[in-house]
Amino acid sequence: MKSVTWNRGDLPAPVPVAWPECHRSSSIAAGVTLGWERWLGAEGVAIGLDRFGASGPVETLFEQFGFTVANVVRTTKGLLGPR
Repeated sequence: MKSVTWNRGDLPAPVPVAWPECHRSSSIAAGVTLGWERWLGAEGVAIGLDRFGASGPVETLFEQFGFTVANVVRTTKGLLGPR
């Protein structure tokens, strides 16, 4: 889960994670994606886990749920679009 510091109500405005010109960003968290849309914007992509109930070796679970280098690269390239 991301730090609650980013969501503190006493801040004057959301703290920008990227520069304003950045319309395509991503988050990777071995947890829920809920809340990341605030920081990612309409064109952003969140890689996360929005379900529960699985158990097993972490390596197996990470591969099953897409927390691999290959999936992160593929997702990021898809976000950036064709060259």
